[in-house]
Amino acid sequence: MIEAAPKHIIDCVVFIFNLEDEMIRNLQMGLALLASLMAPMYASADPLRSCDNKSLHGNYGYRLTGETVVGGQPGPRAAVGRFSADGHGNVTGTETKSQDGTILTGLTFTGSYNILTDCTGTGAVTISDGETRNFNFVIVEDDGLIAIQTDPGRIVTITATKQKDS
Repeated sequence: MIEAAPKHIIDCVVFIFNLEDEMIRNLQMGLALLASLMAPMYASADPLRSCDNKSLHGNYGYRLTGETVVGGQPGPRAAVGRFSADGHGNVTGTETKSQDGTILTGLTFTGSYNILTDCTGTGAVTISDGETRNFNFVIVEDDGLIAIQTDPGRIVTITATKQKDS
């Protein structure tokens, strides 16, 4: 004949099972909270992102560096500036540039761009000093682009970052 366990042992076993249930519930709640906090990070990292002209809008600061190797004024060149893209394929901006050490300030430009669904694009700008630039670019994340000037005799790259106020 099997004797029944004393009541205090039965109470202890029930307490342990209840404690395990509470720990499992706490663990489940903690994992659910962690998943809800991490979901936005993965939702924004969409590898199948699609772009169009609306993907480039707002104000951007940029840096241009490189060289002119033929035509024009051969030598190093650099520039910094700001441009505004309207999300419809139009851009305007201002620039300070150095051409072989000669500094030109207060320059303005207007231009256009076209963005493909794979987030690559082409564009052209005309600067107030008469220079015209053509370029290919890639939109990176939601805060900028990288570009290369496609005019013959130019070895020039551009990096642009979206300004926080736009």
